[in-house]
Amino acid sequence: MKGMLQKPDMVTATGEGRKNNTRRLGGLKEINKDPDAWYCTGTDGKNWGAKNLYTEKEITVKPLYQIGETVYIKEACLLVPEDRNKLPIPNDEIVKGVYSDGQQIEYRWGDIFTNKDGIWLISVAKSYTKGKVISPLHLPEKLARYFIKIKDVRPERLQEITLPDIVLEGLDIPSEYWGITNTRFKFYAIRQLFEDLWDSINPSYPWDLNPWCFRVEYKLESVR
Repeated sequence: MKGMLQKPDMVTATGEGRKNNTRRLGGLKEINKDPDAWYCTGTDGKNWGAKNLYTEKEITVKPLYQIGETVYIKEACLLVPEDRNKLPIPNDEIVKGVYSDGQQIEYRWGDIFTNKDGIWLISVAKSYTKGKVISPLHLPEKLARYFIKIKDVRPERLQEITLPDIVLEGLDIPSEYWGITNTRFKFYAIRQLFEDLWDSINPSYPWDLNPWCFRVEYKLESVR
């Protein structure tokens, strides 16, 4: 089964049902060397055709995720004994950890979640010296909490995103943004939140480039 990486706050949004949309760049590297030069020619139900406006070169693009398949969400995982008495983390202790970039983090017992197998998961920890941590990149299916089913996949230019899709991306939109009376200004203000998030994740393919991406729509299928 394939896995899908998500930022910790997006994992939470998926688990709460607030996120069921994501945009992914996989399979579009050649097209995004010059995104304005390409257009889509159609699909056979799995793969998409693309043609260059100037050279008339045609290629087939295969999205990583296919309609109908189940995918698990990849997040950081801390393995500790099932017996709580053997846990290295007292309830009132502040646990210190370190991100891979060296940034210090702190969290308490309440930040730790569990599944029915007694495997404790921390959605923010990438490095933790008191237990064995599995990076989100290497989380196996058997340790996953969330499983999603792909409902739709289609290519589009990034800047084609609509306000409803921005909401379905799971962003935490401040309430005051919804109070903006001018509809256009409201959209631009909320879209800026998405732009900032996108650029922080995809610096090589920023918003201003308007790259091609796959719009992936999914639903939460099960929680372990």
